[in-house]
Amino acid sequence: MANRIRRRRPAGKALLGWLLLLQPPMAMAAPAVDASLGILKQRLERLGDRLEQNARRLTLQEAVVLGLQRQPRLAREYDQLQALQWQGIAIRREWSPSLLADNDDPGLVGWRRVRERDSSNDTLDGVSITNNLRSSTYGVPRLTLDWSFFDPSRTPRLRSNLAGQQAQELLFDITARDLILDIQSRYYALQRLQELEQAYRTLYKLAGSLANAAGGNEQLRTEELALVQTRVRTHDDLVQTAAQLAELLSLPPGDLALPAEPLQASGEWSLDRAATITEALALREEIRRSLAGADGLSWSARAVQSRYLPSLGLRGQLKAELENYSLESLEAPSSSTSGGNGNLRLDGGLQWRWRLFDGGVLGAEATALRRQADQALQQAALDRLTVTRQVESSHASYTTSRILLDSTRVQLQSARAALDNGRRNFRGDANDATTLVQNIEKLRQALESEAVAREQHNTALAELYRYSARWPEGAPSLVDQRRQELRQR
Repeated sequence: MANRIRRRRPAGKALLGWLLLLQPPMAMAAPAVDASLGILKQRLERLGDRLEQNARRLTLQEAVVLGLQRQPRLAREYDQLQALQWQGIAIRREWSPSLLADNDDPGLVGWRRVRERDSSNDTLDGVSITNNLRSSTYGVPRLTLDWSFFDPSRTPRLRSNLAGQQAQELLFDITARDLILDIQSRYYALQRLQELEQAYRTLYKLAGSLANAAGGNEQLRTEELALVQTRVRTHDDLVQTAAQLAELLSLPPGDLALPAEPLQASGEWSLDRAATITEALALREEIRRSLAGADGLSWSARAVQSRYLPSLGLRGQLKAELENYSLESLEAPSSSTSGGNGNLRLDGGLQWRWRLFDGGVLGAEATALRRQADQALQQAALDRLTVTRQVESSHASYTTSRILLDSTRVQLQSARAALDNGRRNFRGDANDATTLVQNIEKLRQALESEAVAREQHNTALAELYRYSARWPEGAPSLVDQRRQELRQR
């Protein structure tokens, strides 16, 4: 059995709870509750006013535009795409010759000192031996031209890179679609929370006015306090959701965003479930990305396997040897000579490279890449199952939301009528107060259900667009604009 952690309640709240439980004839109980409740409401109003003054008011379209323009997710994915594009450029440039300037020993400019011993056999004088000390300033610059015009691995590597670019472009679109859905979901949640917070405010004011009219009825006062606490929790959810939206919009630290539009159920989905699934399976970028990944891995396997084939190229080398020397005889130190030498050498020819045997290392690497390609194909199959589930879920949510919109609207009308009837028949006794509290609670539940139904409708519609690979109105041009801005950086 899991251990439960018991937290100590603050002393002020504990005292207020006891005051609510106490009944007259304690004369000071009701005034103490009224005072504490008044302070609590004032603090709550200040919190709400502070949020209203500091938050940015945005329409949903403005929020989507801001998110697409500023969210680093998109820049990160496009940077990866550009990295792959430059890798492809590097592979293409391998077809061009390369020219290398370097030097042979002792260097471009160097110094060399050599002791030379020369012996000769003369028939008249016998053996003649000379010892010389040769000091040289030496330079050996060199130019090497390489052109590998036939490499069997080059084309498969380029094909693999192009498949990777395609997968990364699809990932950019996936990221943009997820970002739009995240913004829409947070926006609809904020609309619901804002609406409910104001509804709770209206309800606890109503409960308070009825309690005052009934001479401080404790049932109505308790209901007023419960509604205030519900609004406090709702305000906390509101701030947290606003912070999540600010993160999606990449707002500066400390800035929050709130909706500038009321929550309204709008829009329809024209396709049935089967047609939506068919469209999603044909268009979803996640499936196409997995297939592109499998294609890229297959080409990588071919590139590795092709390294067993011979490669051909041309090499040319131009080499100069330049020397300025002084020659000093060790037998006659005063005798020395100096001079210089220079020669130029040009070599060229056809070169080839053929790996005849490596113990099967490259074959094993190629097999591993083929297994990874098979894994990517299986991932595509899993993506199809995920897409089907997502469409099934969102389509069912959309269908039920249409029913809930009508049923919760009727429920809300009935709850309001019941509360109005209870207020007209209220005479101040305990039974009437109990009925009024029940009616207020039913109205609160009806307001919550009706707001949740509108949010569910809008969210399900947004998910259907996302999961069927359709862009919301105006989104394609915004995504293309963001792509162009990132390309021109």
